[in-house]
Amino acid sequence: MATFRGIPGLEPPDALRLIVAGLIPAGAPAFALLSLPIALAVLLSMFTIGRFRRQALANYRASRRERR
Repeated sequence: MATFRGIPGLEPPDALRLIVAGLIPAGAPAFALLSLPIALAVLLSMFTIGRFRRQALANYRASRRERR
C-alpha cells in the first residue's frame, strides 16, 4: 500500500486534489476582496484616460481652428 507523507493509501495526486479543494473555498473571499479594488482601479484609470484623450482632442481641434 502506498503512503504519502505518512497517510496510508494517499497518492500524491490525491493529496494535491485535497490541497486545491481546501484552498478554493478559503481563497474565494480573499479573491473577492482583492478583485474589488483592482476593478475600481481599472475603472478609474479608464475614466481618467478617456478624460485626458477628450481634452487632448479638444485642444488639438482648438489649435487647428486657430491656424485657419
